[in-house]
Amino acid sequence: MFNSVHSSWQIFISSLVGLLLLIASGVPVIADQYTIIDLGTLGGSWSGAADINDANVVVGSSAIQSSARRAFIWDGEIMHDLGTPEGYAVSGATAINNSGWITGYTEGEFQSQYAYLYRDEAWEYLGTLPQWDYSVATDINNAGHIIGYSFELGPSGGSLGWLWENGAMSVLGPLGGEDSHASAINDMMEIVGFAQIYDPEDYINHACLWVQDAIIDLGVLPGETKSAASDINDIGQVCGSSSHQQITYPFLTVTVPCLWDDGEIIELELPPGYARGVTTGLNNNGQVIGWMKTSLSGGNSRAFIWEDSVLTNLNSLIPPGSGWVIETASEITDDGKIVGTGEAPNGETHGYMLIPEVTGISESEQQSLPNEYVTVVNYPNPFNNRTNIEYSLPTSSWVRIEVFDILGRKIETLLDTKQAAGNHLTAWDATGHSSGAYYYRLQAGDLSEVRMMTLLK
Repeated sequence: MFNSVHSSWQIFISSLVGLLLLIASGVPVIADQYTIIDLGTLGGSWSGAADINDANVVVGSSAIQSSARRAFIWDGEIMHDLGTPEGYAVSGATAINNSGWITGYTEGEFQSQYAYLYRDEAWEYLGTLPQWDYSVATDINNAGHIIGYSFELGPSGGSLGWLWENGAMSVLGPLGGEDSHASAINDMMEIVGFAQIYDPEDYINHACLWVQDAIIDLGVLPGETKSAASDINDIGQVCGSSSHQQITYPFLTVTVPCLWDDGEIIELELPPGYARGVTTGLNNNGQVIGWMKTSLSGGNSRAFIWEDSVLTNLNSLIPPGSGWVIETASEITDDGKIVGTGEAPNGETHGYMLIPEVTGISESEQQSLPNEYVTVVNYPNPFNNRTNIEYSLPTSSWVRIEVFDILGRKIETLLDTKQAAGNHLTAWDATGHSSGAYYYRLQAGDLSEVRMMTLLK
């Protein structure tokens, strides 16, 4: 297995050329095909990818040889078993931030689950809300704030969302009902999920936004009765689904993928032949991913990407004859990489990474390419937590950007990869660093520049 993963790593490196162009860059990526990387397994017959950070590190869950489930981290070459906390045989990973902190869970007897944080090569129990027995951590932002939900098993069931910060949990309350569920958190401390509204005749959830100790009902699509939010980006766009019970067969739920953008709810129209779908993630460029099914009561699952008002089956964007069936998509980065789960060529269920290929640059875009290396001073400067470093490449070049403290000690490598010619932007999230002066060094081709930046908190 590791030999196949190693060859996948070689493909991964060669495919990185030009893949980190953001929408802010002067030469937009024309990505109408993807290279697919098989993440492999931990020795068992299946794996699934849950999240990816800006360093292209992937986390998820995989079967091991004994068929038990374990959390994994994939570092671009090998899938590593994160093990379990002492006393448990099962673990899973749900999210990873840019510091490498991983949220996850363990499982005990009778499907009981417990929220955990994995950092510094150790598992840390996060606890649960008072009077609730179990918990799951669902997401973590770059400041280390964690969200999730506590729940009960049995006929009464129920769940209640929470935010974990500084070692303590606080409740993310419902919309007049009893239950809530937190799904995603961005770097602006905005949290989305769903919460129960008060309805004496039915159990109804609405997508909601928790921000600054307030909860906002995001509503539903016209004609729908329920909704749920699955992700939020740093500019406040929210993706999720809206749903209603099928009239003829009320035990069947019709779900419709949707996007909340600037106060408007947008339906992401499914192609012919698909009966329902949900969104699972979106990036800061407004690209949305999810999956859709051919039947209300099952059917084949296929992953999709939505951008510029067009929803496309991801299976139409991978090389013909690859042997893959891309079934679900779980996360998308700002430079367009996608992770999820699909049927691998050997018939097993495996986690994957899709890397968008640059298939063309128009003549006008070619004329706009820079003719020399140019570094623009980072902005804003001074800055609070986040600053942008903008630069131009006249030719395809290997780019390395490092950050140093005032004593000259390297504290972070922001970028170390090959990029296509054009204008680029790389951000530094300084959350977790103290106020003061820092330096960044950019090396590309014949260019080597050092600039100072000031962090003020």
